[in-house]
This record gives sequence, structure tokens and C-alpha cells, in this order.
Amino acid sequence: MTDPYQPQSGSAPEWPTTAIPSDGVPQPGNLVPAAGFPPPTGQMPTAGYMPTAPLREVSIDHRRQTLAMAVAHEVARGARVESQTETMAIIVTGSKLNHVLHLILTLATCGFWGIGWLIVAAAQREHRASITVDPYGQLLRQQLS
Repeated sequence: MTDPYQPQSGSAPEWPTTAIPSDGVPQPGNLVPAAGFPPPTGQMPTAGYMPTAPLREVSIDHRRQTLAMAVAHEVARGARVESQTETMAIIVTGSKLNHVLHLILTLATCGFWGIGWLIVAAAQREHRASITVDPYGQLLRQQLS
């Protein structure tokens, strides 16, 4: 048997691809090239090759558990949960600026603290992000502000 990854003399190499089985479950060796990149000559097809398994929907309990783990991770990093449903959560990082305190400081310093107030107001903001678990169990994070 000849090695399919070694080019034969006088011919271009043919990269092995296997048809997707009728049940849609890939078997070992059932790989097709991703984005048309064959492996370099003499190497096994690892980088650039993906299994052809279709995505399958997961149960709502699996989606809830995935979201709970993602939210717990964000909370451990200092975020807070603004709202949450079964498969989506809005998280907030950062804090609100205490404008009353800065107004008092600005009046007490005859306006000098106003420059500092503007700098702090520009740098300190709340940032919102949406975390969603799609029907296939994939975690999607979108920055909202």
C-alpha cells in the first residue's frame, strides 16, 4: 500500500477525504480538509483538518448548567449580574461614578477638582456584556457597552 501523503512521481498528491457517513457521526480517519488546506507533504493531517460532525442540540438543563458556570466565572472576576434568563445573562463590570461627591469636591476646591472629575468620569465606566448559550450548547459573549 502506498502512502497517500507522499506524492507519487509525476503526479500531484491526492489528499484523502472520506464521505460523511449517513448517520452524520464521524469515525476515526473520517476527515475532510478545512478551507482547502491540505497538509504539507510527508506530514499527518492534523492542523487545518476538522471532524465533520454536525452540531446537535443540547437539553435546556445542559444550557442552564453551561450558563451558570460562565456566570460564576465572570462573578469570580469581579462582574455583577444585571439580569438573567434560562439561557442568557447580562453582566456588568466597573462601577458608577459618585457625581455628588465630585460636585462637592469641585465646589470645595473652587473648580480645580473639575478637571480631575472629567478625567475620572472618562476612565471609570460600567461595561455591559451579554452571555448567551445557543441551542447547540455553545457559549456566546457579546460586548454591549
